Amino acid sequence: MLFKLYSSFLCLGQRAKHGKVISYYCYFGFCFLLKKVEAYVLACYYESMGKKADLLFFIITLAAASVLWLVLRYLPQGSGTTAVVTVAGSEYGRYDLSEDLTVTLPGADGGYNVLTISGHSASVTDADCPDRLCVRQGMIAGQGASIVCLPHQMAVRIDQGKEGELDAVTY
Repeated sequence: MLFKLYSSFLCLGQRAKHGKVISYYCYFGFCFLLKKVEAYVLACYYESMGKKADLLFFIITLAAASVLWLVLRYLPQGSGTTAVVTVAGSEYGRYDLSEDLTVTLPGADGGYNVLTISGHSASVTDADCPDRLCVRQGMIAGQGASIVCLPHQMAVRIDQGKEGELDAVTY
């Protein structure tokens, strides 16, 4: 609107100098140019607002994800009470985490894993598998935590110790 007002005053000055025919073309030509400039300025404004909105949305999403990660990372997990050992898909044994013990577990291929339970946590301290990833997994204590040895088909999982009880039913 401001551009139209300014262009009409400018073209009135041209009319006084050059006559009506030139001022007519000047008025419409200049107004057309100002409308294009105004449209460009508005487009740039809305485009920058879109970029600002996208940036604001990205920052808010990143902050929310960070807060959620921190809450889930440092939220206290329920501690399990039993280490459940499975070898070759069948349950080999259940061991209470409150008593310290060391058990040698047979692997499915004839190898062995040494399970050590101490201080309410369990770990595999020795194994004869080629990669020894089960030994490097360290101590586990939280409910649902597990140690897996793929070459020996052995797994140690921490549970609550309530055998045979359903935790959920789906219809």
